Amino acid sequence: MPVFVRLQLSWLAISLSIPAVCMILAVTHAADPLLLTDIALPGLLGCWIIALATPFLFGGNASRELRRTAFVLMWSAIAIVFPLSWDLPWAILHDWVNGATAQDTSKWYFWAYAVADTRFLRSDPLMILVEYWSGIIGVVEIVFVTLFLRNRTAAAVRFFVAAGCLQFYGCTVFFVTQLMRHLADIRPDALSYLKFFGLNGMWMVVPAISGYLLIQLTKDPHYDARAVARALLGKQ
Repeated sequence: MPVFVRLQLSWLAISLSIPAVCMILAVTHAADPLLLTDIALPGLLGCWIIALATPFLFGGNASRELRRTAFVLMWSAIAIVFPLSWDLPWAILHDWVNGATAQDTSKWYFWAYAVADTRFLRSDPLMILVEYWSGIIGVVEIVFVTLFLRNRTAAAVRFFVAAGCLQFYGCTVFFVTQLMRHLADIRPDALSYLKFFGLNGMWMVVPAISGYLLIQLTKDPHYDARAVARALLGKQ
């Protein structure tokens, strides 16, 4: 397995462990819940950005094909894990999360973002719809990855485009409705703005980058996604 792939997987693992550790600290009252949110979410965002940039920063002599494929697959992993581990569960459990405070440490996992965007603390109907929408996107991404790894690239690209369009539309609604309210539901501090624009903005910017790289890869009639994925895993 190439070194840069090991680094990518390490950053992804760290990004998943940060919220888990912070949640344990919150539940056990070992640290201030608000401080933990200000550590966890920027840390999560930073890990994702580094993981995506790693193939280009630390790819060494790896081919452009390998580096581009690593980026596409890493973004798909993020676009599957986050919607299915936060967005969809929140949509299902929103009544339970409704009205949570810093003292409700059992709800810290959802409160960590919701304290920055209070729409998620009052079961906003539009947010419920958007988060169910995100869960559907996660499933579409799974179909994309499955087809891609089977080298059915034409079909995979169609599912990727569908996921990208759904992401862009969902994020547009997410942002526009809040901008029209002059960010009234966003906690007025720098870290909350980072959480709101940074975490959610990724779903508008990165799919476009990933889509461009995917199209460049599949332009080559000799491109074999399955073989490249095996090379990324160190299998020949």
